[in-house]
Amino acid sequence: MSISLIWIYLFAGLTILLFLIVPRKQVMKLLPFGFIAGFGLAFILQYFAVNIFRWWKFNYALVDVLNAPVGVSLSWVPAVMIFAYFWQEADSKLKQLIYIIIFSLGTTIVEYSFVILDYRQYINWNVYLTFILAFIIHSILAAYLYLNTEKNIVYSS
Repeated sequence: MSISLIWIYLFAGLTILLFLIVPRKQVMKLLPFGFIAGFGLAFILQYFAVNIFRWWKFNYALVDVLNAPVGVSLSWVPAVMIFAYFWQEADSKLKQLIYIIIFSLGTTIVEYSFVILDYRQYINWNVYLTFILAFIIHSILAAYLYLNTEKNIVYSS
């Protein structure tokens, strides 16, 4: 794997975006969720996708652990926090579905752009499966947020 800062740039860009659009008080409240649902879930997914199922591989990284760039998993921390913060604005089932679809499409576009730019390579995978996986993961995150918003676990003041 060649050395590149692309995944660190992605993490930095998403972190800047997070601080521009999410109030700092909320950032601190969402940080545990971001690390668990963002970094943790992404790291597990990358491990299985790269090493076990051989769905894709990465061609570039600054730091890689188990054949996956750490920056990829780190990038999901601010992304999941942004998803969680704006989830509370989706106040109907239709808006929630549209929200999940928009985030899934965004994920698919970003991920596929890295394939086109040769930072990542599909082995037993394709862009359509990327969308389906993104939709499933965002639906799981949304279900967790939906179930725990009432209990004030994620958005406690």
